[in-house]
Amino acid sequence: MIAVWERFLKDLNATSVAPKFKADVAIIRSQLPKGIDDHRAMVAAPTAGDKSAMQKAAENYIGDMVSTVTDPLGDIYAPWRTE
Repeated sequence: MIAVWERFLKDLNATSVAPKFKADVAIIRSQLPKGIDDHRAMVAAPTAGDKSAMQKAAENYIGDMVSTVTDPLGDIYAPWRTE
C-alpha cells in the first residue's frame, strides 16, 4: 500500500489540477505524506516487536487519512466513497 500511495502522490504532483479540485488536491498533497509515514511506522512496528507502536501508528494513520484525505478523494472521484 505504501508504494501505491507514493505512486499516486507522484502522479498527482505531476498532474495539472482543474480549478474546482484545487482545494481538495492541496489537502491530499499535504496530508498524504503523513499517512505514508504512518503506514511505514505500522510496517516497522511488528519487526521491532512493539505492539503499542503498531497501535499508535494505526491511530495516527486513521487520524491523518480518514476523513481528511478520504473526503477530498470522494469529491474528486465520487465512486471512491462507495468502492
